[in-house]
Amino acid sequence: MFLLPGIKSISHKIIYSGLLTYSTVKIVRIPKTTIALLNRVLQSIVITFIAVYIIWYKKGYQQIEVPRGISIIKVKGLAKTTLNDTLYYNRTDNNPIKSK
Repeated sequence: MFLLPGIKSISHKIIYSGLLTYSTVKIVRIPKTTIALLNRVLQSIVITFIAVYIIWYKKGYQQIEVPRGISIIKVKGLAKTTLNDTLYYNRTDNNPIKSK
């Protein structure tokens, strides 16, 4: 297969620089008290918002979700229920048999 030399070098650059490399986050320590205080103030604002507005005011911990769904049970053989009277269900019967 014939490739132009420029296309081959461009494709190698894309593969090696983009696909076959990875980056890591470098942690930098900045000794500025104003930036540190600004960081802590913003963190406390977010935590206060979560605690006061969402949990206390909106009562977010009490919210419930209305369940939606269906469940189907396939009975093979004989099934027994004891809600009011004991009923026996057979998979071929449409009407349950009451026990005596």
